[in-house]
Formats: sequence, C-alpha cells, structure tokens
Amino acid sequence: DRLKVLWNRLYPLRLAQPNTIETYKGLVDLLPAFTHLLLEHRPKLLRGKSLKEVFPIASRQPARLRHLYHKWKGSAEQMRRHAPSLVFAVIGQARADGALTPLEEAKVLERMLRYWAVRRTIF
Repeated sequence: DRLKVLWNRLYPLRLAQPNTIETYKGLVDLLPAFTHLLLEHRPKLLRGKSLKEVFPIASRQPARLRHLYHKWKGSAEQMRRHAPSLVFAVIGQARADGALTPLEEAKVLERMLRYWAVRRTIF
C-alpha cells in the first residue's frame, strides 16, 4: 500500500496525457494474468518446478524481514550466513520502512557484494 501511495505521488496519473492513462489502465488490467503466467512459469533450470514453488515466500514476508533486520543490525557476520536474495530482501524492507537511509543501504549492500565476490573468487 505504501509503495502504491509513493508511486502515485511520484507519477500522478491525473497529469498524464489521455493516451498514457489508457495505456496504464490496460496494463493494470493485464497484471493478474501476467502474475499468474510468471508464477506458473517452469524454466528448464528449475527442473520443471514453477517459480512459485521454488521462491521462499514465508521467509520473505515483511514481518519476518523486519525481524531479521533487527536481529542482524550491525552484524555483517549474521548477514553472511544467509543467501544473497534474503539479504537483499531484508535490506530492501528496512529501506522501505525508513530504518535505513539510501546511503546506509548502499554501504551495507556494497560491503555484502564485495564479500560475495571475494568469497566466490577464493572458493
């Protein structure tokens, strides 16, 4: 809901050209079908499983992400124990909640990206 409010504040539809408004409305109407198609997609690399089946939805819920952020806060060692996708989700949620400034978010992610890059190079 907050993202929707922010989006509408940054891109007020009332200021758009009529053809842009119609295009936007058409895209919004397509979202349910697109979401279904995306979640049911079964790429070969996933060995026949759908994206919905392999994505860890429970561990990516906002309340869980907030809990992990407070648990990890200030501890790169804690973050290093988890998958990059989870770290990005936790940091993204913290940023969305206003718990991190854009600069703090960038610094944390920069440190983590460097760590993952070095780890991948060495091991």
